[in-house]
Amino acid sequence: MFRAIGRIFRTPDLRRKLLFTLGIVALFRLGSFIPAPFVDFANVQQCLAQNQNTSGLYELVNLFSGGALLQLSIFALGIMPYITASIITQLLRVVIPHFEALYKEGQAGQAKLTQYTRYLTIALGVLQSTTLITVARSGALFPQNSDPACTQLITNDAWYAILLMVITMTAGTGLIMWLGELITERGIGNGMSLLIFTSIAARFPDSSARSRSRRASRCCCSSSRSASSSWASSSSSSRASVGSRSSTRSAWSAGAPTAATTRTSRSR
Repeated sequence: MFRAIGRIFRTPDLRRKLLFTLGIVALFRLGSFIPAPFVDFANVQQCLAQNQNTSGLYELVNLFSGGALLQLSIFALGIMPYITASIITQLLRVVIPHFEALYKEGQAGQAKLTQYTRYLTIALGVLQSTTLITVARSGALFPQNSDPACTQLITNDAWYAILLMVITMTAGTGLIMWLGELITERGIGNGMSLLIFTSIAARFPDSSARSRSRRASRCCCSSSRSASSSWASSSSSSRASVGSRSSTRSAWSAGAPTAATTRTSRSR
């Protein structure tokens, strides 16, 4: 394996493509940590630290965005608008005959379908960014947290601030789409698939840390339960031994007068 990697770096064309792909991936990850305009970065980080057990749809979309969704970054929407647009375009080939005809035309028709997918991606980016900002303004982005900081994620509620945030997140979606196409043309492999893998792989350390903490908490709970059960069993056994001793003493005290009466009758 190391020899193959060495050959890659010794070949100028492969080395250039590999370094170009790594640079695009690094730029993609950098954008996931840059907050959008008018977003309180400190409050967002505080809510993220207190909400480690997010699940459901938020966790799924946050997984595909590489953790950028809940951080309200410029790449908050991630690759999801493009994936949705691609699925819709493929489904429309069955419904609209013109799309099927374009697909069968060859490279020129598929280029038009790709252009339609780009337009639909931008439209979905506007819709999803507006929804995300509305949810963040209402304080429902972290519904399990009662911290007042989680309801103050956006510092300015004016219309121009909301418009600027929508434009920024939509532009981030378009930039991600462009980066993926650059990797496909000048880099190694399929750009969109590589960005999806990068987003999912970026969540591996956090997910493993959460699983370890959950296992540790479960072990602590099970050990405390076993200790309490052993204490209860030992206390019940001690109570049983005390009860047996008291019954023995009562039986002895009840039998003592009977023995004395027997001795008196024999002496008579």
